Amino acid sequence: MSDDGADLGVDAKRALGVVLGGDEQPTEEERKSVAEMRETLLAAPIESTSYEGTANACARLILEAWEKYPNVRDVPSENEYLRGPDGKTVLEPWVSITKDLHPVLKEIYKDNKAATAVLSDLTGFMWGWAVNAARRCSDMPQVPNPAIVTIHN
Repeated sequence: MSDDGADLGVDAKRALGVVLGGDEQPTEEERKSVAEMRETLLAAPIESTSYEGTANACARLILEAWEKYPNVRDVPSENEYLRGPDGKTVLEPWVSITKDLHPVLKEIYKDNKAATAVLSDLTGFMWGWAVNAARRCSDMPQVPNPAIVTIHN
């Protein structure tokens, strides 16, 4: 399976079970086409009532923001941090050199209580999945899910 399953059309809760919980790989029948996924996301209620519902609502908010404000597509999904000459992130001082998509969405939807609740109730995996689901539906390449950590030696 992919990083978080969004690029395969797998629902967030199901993908989490595979990635973090050791569940079986999703079957072909569980995977949605791009069109099916887009339809599901754009029909999602903007409310934070369940794991799946919150992830879908977040993806909908992203898609709608990208449609209304196309330049928001250029905002990175995660902050970029100060790096030293060796290319490694500098931990002291910890300095963000970009603004990421999450606070931009909070600004866009600041007057929408349901949307701000969704954006406040996300786990890291839900956020990464929602970003990648929206990217899949917008024919954009996937990005790493921030909740999935790989340790290299």
